[in-house]
Amino acid sequence: MHAPSSGELTAPQLTVIAGAIARREFARLAEVFDPKIEFRALTPDGLREASDAEGAIAWFVEWFGRGFAQEVVLNEQFPIGGRIGLRYRLRRQLGRTLETAESYLIEQHGFADAGPLGIERLSLVCSGNTLERAAASAGGMHEFDAGDMGCGDGLPQEFMRRIRAIPIGDVLHVITSDPSARQDLPSLARMNGHAIEPPQELEGGRTLFVIERRK
Repeated sequence: MHAPSSGELTAPQLTVIAGAIARREFARLAEVFDPKIEFRALTPDGLREASDAEGAIAWFVEWFGRGFAQEVVLNEQFPIGGRIGLRYRLRRQLGRTLETAESYLIEQHGFADAGPLGIERLSLVCSGNTLERAAASAGGMHEFDAGDMGCGDGLPQEFMRRIRAIPIGDVLHVITSDPSARQDLPSLARMNGHAIEPPQELEGGRTLFVIERRK
C-alpha cells in the first residue's frame, strides 16, 4: 500500500472528471492525471488497472464512450486526511437506437493522491450501469449538480430547462457553488410559480436548493 502523497489538495480538481466523461471530452482527463498515474477500478466485471494516464483514460472511454445523451446528476469532492475523495453519478441513455434507449444510472466513488503533476494514484469503485426505475410518478426527486455554473453563464436557463422536464409535484435538487445563486435562483423559482425551501449550505462552499415544480 502506498502512503498518501503530500501534494496540494487544491491542485487537481476531481470534479472535472464527471463533466468531462459526461460530455465525452476524455482528453480533459489528462489535465488532472499525472502521466504516470497508478489507476485501479473495481467494476462489476472485475478489476481494471492502468500504469499511465493513457491507459487510465482508455478505461473511461470504454465505459462512457458509447450510448446517447448522458448527464451529471451528482458530483462531489471532499478531503479525507491527506487524500481526495470523490463521488459522481451519471444518467445515461443506452440502447441500440435512440428511439429504444432507456435511462440508466452509474455511480463511481474514488480516492486519490495528488502530486505536482496531478493525480498520482486513483482508486475507484463502480456501480455499473443500473436501469433507472421510472421517476415520473408524482413526488419523485431529481438532481442537478451545476458545479460552478452561475447566473452569468447559463444557470437560469439550465434550471428552467430542468424544472420543465420533470412532472408537476416532483422535486428538483440544484447544487451550485456560485454565491449569486443564493439570491437569484429562489427569485426565479418563485417568479415561475414553483415552491423553494431555504438554501442549505454544503461543504466546499456549495449550496443546495430544493425546488418543487408547481406548474
